[in-house]
Amino acid sequence: MAKLKNADEATVKFLLEEFQQIEGERLRLKGEAVQRLNFFLTITSALLGGLVLFGQISLPIRLEYILLSALFFLVTIGWQTFRFIIARDINTDKVLRAGGRIRRYFTNRDIELRDYVTWQDDDEPSKYVTENDSAIRRTSQIVLAFLLGIMFGIIAFIFVDTLVTPIIIGFAGFITLVFFFEFYSQREFKRAREKANREVVFPKYEEIEIDA
Repeated sequence: MAKLKNADEATVKFLLEEFQQIEGERLRLKGEAVQRLNFFLTITSALLGGLVLFGQISLPIRLEYILLSALFFLVTIGWQTFRFIIARDINTDKVLRAGGRIRRYFTNRDIELRDYVTWQDDDEPSKYVTENDSAIRRTSQIVLAFLLGIMFGIIAFIFVDTLVTPIIIGFAGFITLVFFFEFYSQREFKRAREKANREVVFPKYEEIEIDA
């Protein structure tokens, strides 16, 4: 750290405090995404379980209409959860790039520090937008596609007397929507990645050999 002695102490203090804020935001985003997904899964399980019980008693209206109303409610929550998780990943990328700029301040002043830095010290797009394979996001989009598939099947069942056709429509809708949501999320990540590339100030270091 001797090479950092000439660094402005006020600047270093500011950057370290800024880094703490950035890390806090990263943890907040991570925690909130998990909480929202857990809420979505919990309310989906509870509501569908309750509808199964309702189906065992006589009701003044057809059960299909009650199911559609409940599914519409769940799909609305599911869509908001799915969209939030995508936004969470994009914002996490911004947070990581901001942290990378701060690390670069120090590695620029002492290149040997790079041997001890395990996170990026550049502000190029992170894997959150370049190779996103978030299990949380994929879980939310699969559950959302499943609920919509059930909706399509129920709507078909209202107009068709046979059971086979609604099952086929529901299953086909589910598969189609899984791919659609994946396409949608990757399109959002591509846009974020392109925007991040335009904002790069500190690209990755070229490999530098340090004399022993």
